[in-house]
Amino acid sequence: MLVLKTNTTLLYKDLFEWWNEETEYIFRRIRKSAALARGYNRLSLERLSEDRLTMQAERERRKNGRNGNIVLRFNFKKVPKRRTI
Repeated sequence: MLVLKTNTTLLYKDLFEWWNEETEYIFRRIRKSAALARGYNRLSLERLSEDRLTMQAERERRKNGRNGNIVLRFNFKKVPKRRTI
């Protein structure tokens, strides 16, 4: 009976360790995927912002083109530093 309890205890211990390792691996993958998605979204937003700035500069050029003056306005937003995981 003692051997059975010992084997059962070892089995539970091994299962518990395996489960912890697997869940840690999964959480690590989720964090990595989330970081990649944040980076992709940030780059997409920057790309859209550049297009908007170009369109805004074009409008300003058309508006002030009669005078021969070209006015460019750029609105740079401060990008917060990304925290490493």
